Amino acid sequence: KNILLNSHKNPDADSVGGALAMNLVLTSMGKEVQIVCPDDLPAEFSFLLVQILQASASKVRRLSLLQVS
Repeated sequence: KNILLNSHKNPDADSVGGALAMNLVLTSMGKEVQIVCPDDLPAEFSFLLVQILQASASKVRRLSLLQVS
């Protein structure tokens, strides 16, 4: 029921978009999801977070983007 998604170091659009899309699918199935990113999310990808949350605010229970060292 608890799932951890991990993006790769120096995340690119594929890594970030894939993790966010998987998050939407899994949360819609009732799973608890956290996304871990080993580096800062590049500023040019911040629009992905906004669009995902706006498009599915009723389905997303929790979206956590954690940075780990």
